[in-house]
Amino acid sequence: MRPATPLNSEINLILERLPPPSSAAVTFRKGETIFSQGDPSDAIFYLESGLVKLTVNSPQGREAVLALFSAPALFGHEAVQVPTPLRSTNAFAKSEIRAIRINGPPLLRLILEDGASGNILVRSLLGLIAQLQEDFADQLLYRGGQRLTRLLASLQELHGSGSPAPQISQEELGSMIGLTRQRVNKLLRRIR
Repeated sequence: MRPATPLNSEINLILERLPPPSSAAVTFRKGETIFSQGDPSDAIFYLESGLVKLTVNSPQGREAVLALFSAPALFGHEAVQVPTPLRSTNAFAKSEIRAIRINGPPLLRLILEDGASGNILVRSLLGLIAQLQEDFADQLLYRGGQRLTRLLASLQELHGSGSPAPQISQEELGSMIGLTRQRVNKLLRRIR
């Protein structure tokens, strides 16, 4: 059982206030798609365990990794926008994951009726924005080797030292820091 964290406690309060069946426990196997860019944005997800990769695709088919989330985390925030848009990102399970799928319309009604529930989601969204801003600043301020070193350190911190790190390919690392797989390979050899 996961130890209580502030986010766990806050999400449990939201879940208790939602009318049934507004939420459901879901699991995804490693590599499985949680949602795709262009899908209806009808639910937000609370990640209880595992690792999720958030990506975006260009019209030319190029993929960029925007973020990696480890539990506990909220993702799929578009579901509480009005009008509900289509998904702007893809979400993939990087490991076996367990999450709670929370339907957007009942959650939006709760947020409008109960400001405390809205504060939880706003804080989570602001945390995501801060992470994306930090990643963007890294792209502008640091050279490739420094970006790779910072990314590897943040991945280690994200996953913790208690269990094995998830498998992340050199191509995915390159996508996260704006380098080719070949350049990442050279930098990793230099770091070793």
